[in-house]
Amino acid sequence: MEAQVEQAANEIKRLKACINNLISVQALPAIWRGGQPSQIVGALLDMLPEMLSLDFAYVRLKDSTGGAPLEMVRLAQDRHLTTQPQMIGHALNSWLGDFPHTSPLHVRNPIGDGNVSVLLLRLGLQAEMGVFVVGSKRADFPTKTERLLLNLAANQAVIGLQEARLLSEQKRVAEELDQSVAQRTSQLLAANQELEKEIAERKRAEEKLRRSKAFLTEGQRISHTGSWSWDVSSGKVAWSEEHFRIFGFDPEKTEPSLQLFLETVHPEDRLFIEQGLEEATRNKSGFDMEFRIALADGSIKHVQGVGRPVVGESGEVDRYVGTTVDITERKRGQALFSGEKRLLEMIATGVALKEILNALC
Repeated sequence: MEAQVEQAANEIKRLKACINNLISVQALPAIWRGGQPSQIVGALLDMLPEMLSLDFAYVRLKDSTGGAPLEMVRLAQDRHLTTQPQMIGHALNSWLGDFPHTSPLHVRNPIGDGNVSVLLLRLGLQAEMGVFVVGSKRADFPTKTERLLLNLAANQAVIGLQEARLLSEQKRVAEELDQSVAQRTSQLLAANQELEKEIAERKRAEEKLRRSKAFLTEGQRISHTGSWSWDVSSGKVAWSEEHFRIFGFDPEKTEPSLQLFLETVHPEDRLFIEQGLEEATRNKSGFDMEFRIALADGSIKHVQGVGRPVVGESGEVDRYVGTTVDITERKRGQALFSGEKRLLEMIATGVALKEILNALC
């Protein structure tokens, strides 16, 4: 009778220890919140050897940027760490890639004499974050409870590492955004100063100055980029104010349409545009086309139109959204550069002055 009572007491004690261990492992992500990957792995390794009477616990954590992996190890309390983690990792290399394992491996002890039972666990579904290896000389290692705790610990480590990487990525994106905003602000300030100087020098009218300042407050529109959308089924078209300006229309007096767009396209480019739009809608693909537009005042502009399809739940293209960029100045610069290059080539090859003058005229 006393033996049964003692056995029951031991079983209760074992269950309590198991529950405490489970609670401790479940609480790890909350403890790790905001920590670095090395801190997360270090805390895990500090806990497990004592909790499960392990001889060693080793982690190889992959670097998300493609750099050298982070390797860390913890030994049983009665051992002194005289072996570098990299040496232990090297000793385990021949087994680290052999997933999955349905039972523990019996391998040469990487930290001492004899053999040791090791359990290899993935960090991530395909070990994309790294591997986690624990070892013990105990003949019964790992028990079902130990395997449960180790799998839970590995899963919790993945949660903590994913959060750490996410926070790191968010921080990086925020820093890049701050730098981009600062750079853009500097550019806008420089553009603002240059424009105000030009206005002062040319003594522009007050109305022109007011419109220019309004232009600046709306982002300067220095990119000369208009946005648009086109509902393929209904044919309805929407243009931004900059798009109206590029095409020479008053947004207050003009109703945008696909027909109006095609009528504004230069006659020599119209067939090319119609075929490009037809091919894009047929293939449910985007497009990127350079073409000319002929404005009502007789002027010609070079523009670049870029569109991307928005596919609905039916799998068909519901609409296209995109931008139109005025690249007239860029085209003029390219033509000027080409002319200058041709002139220099003629001079360098000894072309007669008369021919050079004829070419210029």
